[in-house]
Amino acid sequence: MRAAAHKGWLMLGELDNLSQMLNILPEAQVRVSPKTGGNVVVLPHTLTAATRLSRAGFDVPSPMLDEYQWTGRHAPYAHQKVTSGFLTLNPKCAVLSDMATGKTASAMWAADWLMRIGQVRKVLVLCPLSCVNRVWMDELFKWVPHRSGQLLRGARDRRKRLAKGSQAEFLILNHDGLKVCAHELVNRGDIDIVIADEADTYRNPDTARYRLFVQVVTALRARLWLMTGTPTPNAPTDAWALARLINPFNTPSGFNKFKNQTMFKVSQFKWVPKPDAHIIVRKVLQPAIRFPKNVLKDLPVTTYIERECAMSKEQMKHYEMIRKHLISIDAGQVINALNAAGKMNKLMQICQGSVYTETGAVIDLPMGDRIDVTCELIDASLSKSIVFVPYRHVCDRVQAELERRGYGVAVVHGGVTGGKRDHALQRFQLDDSTQVLVAHPRTASHGLNLQCASTTVWYGPTFSTGQWLQANERMSRTGQAHKMIIAKLASMPVERGAYDTVVINDDRQSRILKLYEEVFK
Repeated sequence: MRAAAHKGWLMLGELDNLSQMLNILPEAQVRVSPKTGGNVVVLPHTLTAATRLSRAGFDVPSPMLDEYQWTGRHAPYAHQKVTSGFLTLNPKCAVLSDMATGKTASAMWAADWLMRIGQVRKVLVLCPLSCVNRVWMDELFKWVPHRSGQLLRGARDRRKRLAKGSQAEFLILNHDGLKVCAHELVNRGDIDIVIADEADTYRNPDTARYRLFVQVVTALRARLWLMTGTPTPNAPTDAWALARLINPFNTPSGFNKFKNQTMFKVSQFKWVPKPDAHIIVRKVLQPAIRFPKNVLKDLPVTTYIERECAMSKEQMKHYEMIRKHLISIDAGQVINALNAAGKMNKLMQICQGSVYTETGAVIDLPMGDRIDVTCELIDASLSKSIVFVPYRHVCDRVQAELERRGYGVAVVHGGVTGGKRDHALQRFQLDDSTQVLVAHPRTASHGLNLQCASTTVWYGPTFSTGQWLQANERMSRTGQAHKMIIAKLASMPVERGAYDTVVINDDRQSRILKLYEEVFK
């Protein structure tokens, strides 16, 4: 049932369980409807009343939507207002909207309003390292410039000191940084909201990262807002750990029980989703809200293309040796694949031009025409280009080759940290002479707004559906002016199979997320 809001009051309409509702809401009043003559319930439109009604199953707007003066450079979209209101009514919840729909701004506005009415003092934001500065601090200045933010970065002692004593209203920390200053954050006593951005990083309950996160959230007893557009990138079971965070009473207490509810075991090592798995996932992952990306009507289209790349003779020689015999030798160095997974990994490395030996050394092979195809795509781009390279050493080779050919290149991977990473991203976004960003998908797939580019080139595939989906959204943000191209480079069936795997997982996840869209149409 929907609760109507008007001039600071809520009206529930005629109710059969009138006495029960008055017990839940003692501030409510019974009045006679001038239209029907029946009894209706009215009450002040406060956050407490709206939250109670929402929990009782009423579709009720947050008082924020009437009271808040929206701040920032631009007016919010309608779906962002709905998302902000939803967050204020649900102390523990998930925002599953597509990437680039403005989840960050919605969370900031919701937190800002809760601060204004005295419900919240400080906010702890946990996000990927690549997002702490270039996303959250930038967005803070953009949407709630009157609020202060503090990056918990730097040497260990500095992070601990800031975590303990910073008076900034938004404390921003990368996910793995929590292990450094968890004690200080818990003992502050003034953190009232925890926002987990790209919360799918907590989908594995067996990790130390997840266990620490649960301990901190439990100790803080704060509001918990999980934000991710990819809650189930690999399987329906990815939802279990997230669901346990926001609604443990609605989720099976054991992972195996949930796995048996959502998956079929077809062989000793293979499980497949059940036909109704998406329905079960939606049921446990509540309360949650989702808006698809098509709410942003003005975004240009994205086209996916494939490009075939010929390999060099040296690549082909090692590829065939590994494929047939699991071992190959180059100048006395042994390339060895110990099992099926190792075999696939070695084959992918060979296709991209650099392969690791059993001693950890790297053998560089002639790259064939893959780098030429990459340059052709960069030259054809309507603006700048992003080149995602799944192997660290290959990142360096691609950067060097592009620079040798005269391109301005910024590079981001695990070895580019702190201020250097921020500077590289800023240079790519703002410096016209920097045409290309070469990036490892693990370090640049989350949160970044890279609408200065209109072409994304996958130098080779990733097996991570989460990285695939997130990375492909870096260009497709509000303000994008060009049609976008996402190019998949491949030489051999093993690479095309890897691309197919992430696309299949994307289709399955889309079925789950579609159910959330139906609720908020």
